[in-house]
Amino acid sequence: MQFGGFERLDLVNFPGLLAATVFVEGCNFRCPYCHNAALVERHGDKIDEEEVLAYLDERKLMVKGVVVTGGEPTIHKDTPGFIVKVRNMGFKVKLDTNGNNPAMLEQLLDDGLLDYVAMDIKTSAQNYPLVTGRDATNVAKSVEILKQCPVPYEFRTTCVKGLIQPSDFLLIGKWIAGARKYVLQPFNPEHTLDPAFHSYSTYSGEELELIAQRMREFVPDTTTR
Repeated sequence: MQFGGFERLDLVNFPGLLAATVFVEGCNFRCPYCHNAALVERHGDKIDEEEVLAYLDERKLMVKGVVVTGGEPTIHKDTPGFIVKVRNMGFKVKLDTNGNNPAMLEQLLDDGLLDYVAMDIKTSAQNYPLVTGRDATNVAKSVEILKQCPVPYEFRTTCVKGLIQPSDFLLIGKWIAGARKYVLQPFNPEHTLDPAFHSYSTYSGEELELIAQRMREFVPDTTTR
């Protein structure tokens, strides 16, 4: 397996653990505000699996977790095999996903290969074609899989002002009601898949907190990042 990026020490993306993060190339969504355009278009660095595994083997006493992110990891049939290798080395694994491959997500969970999942909720279900180019059928299946699983997880939304409307958040809340955790994260306009989105802005911190307060009616553990 080949990766498009490798962050050797990551203090942020795996809650409670010092981790390494591998970035998988390619994605089956085309969110115009995506800040990982190089990965989506497969223009990232080329890093072999062997290099990653060798590094992890040398850092077992320091690094405790591995984040598998992208791009979108679940579009690759080799992703479960890589995760098995990492788990066999003694590392915990966090998966970042857009939720469009519920079959792989469910199998990874059933096999006990994941310790944490972060899944993007791009917008309200009915607006998925507008934002991602695909409908939300598979995403809805993944939402239900996570809501019923014992593994820690979070849903998260990148808050692009002018694209994700306040009304969308209300619909998202009804959609994921009862979820364990929901995170609102700001949009970064500096690097976007569609250059037109350089002119878009994020919701302010104050606006995000107001949205979070409303979302807590549906998901009590709603936070801003």
